Amino acid sequence: MIPAWLALVGVIVTLMVKWISDWFQRRYEFRRQLYLDLVDGVQTVNQCLGRLCDVDIKLSETSQKYQGAGPALAKVELAAPKRLSRLLTDYKNVSGACFIYLLQLRAVIEINLQDLKFADGQMEIYKEQQRYLLEELRNLSIAGSDDQARRARVEQYFDDYQEQIQKQLDRKVVDTKKIAAQTEVMSIIVTGCMGMLALMSPQILMHARKGLGFWFFDLKDYQERTKSSVVMAQQALKDLRESLKETGKSDGSIGADNID
Repeated sequence: MIPAWLALVGVIVTLMVKWISDWFQRRYEFRRQLYLDLVDGVQTVNQCLGRLCDVDIKLSETSQKYQGAGPALAKVELAAPKRLSRLLTDYKNVSGACFIYLLQLRAVIEINLQDLKFADGQMEIYKEQQRYLLEELRNLSIAGSDDQARRARVEQYFDDYQEQIQKQLDRKVVDTKKIAAQTEVMSIIVTGCMGMLALMSPQILMHARKGLGFWFFDLKDYQERTKSSVVMAQQALKDLRESLKETGKSDGSIGADNID
């Protein structure tokens, strides 16, 4: 027969083992989610820099997405070992400076986009007035009116509105060229920023993999592949710029060197 005290010790040991096991499990799940959020946050920040160059994506959406990545990086920065914490601090400083600078450039593009929308609105108003004037001329013809002075006034108003429409069209051409040139400049800066962040990311990824339990990581190989990707992106951008210059020579469009 097992003594009562021995049974009690067995129960206590069993409870302690379960408690320790649960503690390690919770700690593992916490670290796992933390590092998965870290990887997602780093990727989100990199994507947001690229999204700033796409005028079809609303600036508010990109800003919200960028801000959403902040808490994940901050949590890891607080809980991670000193080495990873410092890497994240450097990454946040560099990516934040890039994002703010690109945000300022995008703000200028947003002004030009608003000018385009305003020009479209003005043109629609003028066209509506022209439709009214055309209807007036049609009514004069149907009525067989010989009021030449009135007809001349209507035609003059029509021509005046047409002149205003042409002015807005010319304004749209200028604004469109400005947006294209500004976007080209932004793409150059974005490529440089993403190149810097791409060189910082391998160290962060290495620590994240270790935190997830994957200890083997060929850092040198990953860095070489990252550098290769950056060089390819820079070459693609260079080719694009050359193509834009050639197009500009043939159609008179404005390049990055002609920004007002």
